Amino acid sequence: MGYGMGCELIANNQQQKGITMSDNQRNFKDLRIWQDSMDLAVKVFKMTEQLPRQEIHGLSSQIRRSAVSVPSNIAEGWGRKRDKEFYRFLDIAYGSLCELETQLELAKCCYAIEVNDMQAQCESIQKQIGALRKTIMNQNQGSL
Repeated sequence: MGYGMGCELIANNQQQKGITMSDNQRNFKDLRIWQDSMDLAVKVFKMTEQLPRQEIHGLSSQIRRSAVSVPSNIAEGWGRKRDKEFYRFLDIAYGSLCELETQLELAKCCYAIEVNDMQAQCESIQKQIGALRKTIMNQNQGSL
């Protein structure tokens, strides 16, 4: 079963809504949610350069792994080509975002690093994931 997407897809720099996989075999890179999570991961990687060197194998490494996990799970779920699998991987991405928010808060508290923008981006992506999961569930009449 193809994905009935309620999220925004980007194709030829134009936003389109409600495009399904069967309409055009789109790549996960076309997903706005993937693009936003990649943008967040890049910001996180740059921010971790501000952490003390002693955190390179601690908080810095953990934050990076959480940030990488979000777009990676979105891409992997999309690649599975089944709504049930995509839904499951969106759940994992959501959990990674919660983990990332916690780690960003630690960086803020322990090292006075400005992370408010990244935390807001986490919340925005969480909302996108929630809306996408709801769309997938509705399109499958509540059963996955």
